[in-house]
Amino acid sequence: MGRKMMFWGVALFWAMSLLIMGSAVPASAKTVELTFQNFLPSVGLMSDEYRKWGELVEKRTEGRVKIKWFWSNALFSMTEVLQSVDKGVADFGIASGAYFPTQLPTILVFEHAYNASDLWVGMRATSNLFHKRMPELQKEYEASGVKWVCPYTSGTFQWFLKGDWTGPESFKGKVGRTMGGARKTWFEKMGMKPVFLAITDVYEAVERGTVWGFENTLNLANDLKQYEVLNNLVVLKSGVVMSAATVMNLKKFNSLSKKDQKAIMDVGVEWGENMIAKRIYEREKELVKEWKEKRGINIIYPTEKQIAEMKKLGRDAAMDLAMAQDKKLGPKGKVVKALEALWDEVEKAEKEVKDKGYPWK
Repeated sequence: MGRKMMFWGVALFWAMSLLIMGSAVPASAKTVELTFQNFLPSVGLMSDEYRKWGELVEKRTEGRVKIKWFWSNALFSMTEVLQSVDKGVADFGIASGAYFPTQLPTILVFEHAYNASDLWVGMRATSNLFHKRMPELQKEYEASGVKWVCPYTSGTFQWFLKGDWTGPESFKGKVGRTMGGARKTWFEKMGMKPVFLAITDVYEAVERGTVWGFENTLNLANDLKQYEVLNNLVVLKSGVVMSAATVMNLKKFNSLSKKDQKAIMDVGVEWGENMIAKRIYEREKELVKEWKEKRGINIIYPTEKQIAEMKKLGRDAAMDLAMAQDKKLGPKGKVVKALEALWDEVEKAEKEVKDKGYPWK
């Protein structure tokens, strides 16, 4: 009897010890499944690259963070991202400042024509601005209950239309889709009537003739099959997306360990500047040829003079909007300061490319 009691006593001791030890395991050591809604379809270059981002997050957090995907706006629309991620409908989403002018008044101004000379320059400038130079920009996102964790990119902006284009004068009197921000002001300076539409609604608008043309990146236009309703691609190279980013529910982000928080942020920069940038560069070169030879799309290259004219209007439009935002919001000069800091980071990144080349070469 004594031995049996001793056996069960030891067994109970170890059972209680294991229970206590299990309950003492820090949250950071447990697997957390986080949901990510992407507006893109599940098939395509961008979707593949986002999956690689997710895989890298899982690897860098040693499996503590896993991503579950929802595609094609399955949970909410592109104009509902901030409030939906804040409420936890999904833990991650892609939010554009141009879609949320009230919540992201400074970020909104970053969305302007010719904000950067190319894709990598834009990503480098954005990362440096948010991580090093002006981390206070995060406050605009955090006020809406989300965290900026990764720059968004899909390539360099071009112009797509169903009609003719001979130069900047062709824009006058036309109706064009804009994603907002200073790109809207740029359209107006070129004599065009801007209409705000989510990029996922553009296909139908062009097909119906509601809009004459629109800005988009070649890679994203291809994933959304917009070549089916077009006949001309104008290689404007009018900057990159700078107001959009991958955002995460702020409470979920803060609930992670500092180590896992850093891993997610570091992956965002590495993925945005190197992995996806490299792949998009390669793919865009292929797509120009594919669109011309297989899709029958006419490729138009503006002259340097035409590009210079449009770039000046683009930068002027951005400064006009920044000054208007400062007048509306205060403190005096805050938005103009952020815009000038962005342009400064762009110049530094352009010099870096000129001196060293792209990081993957």
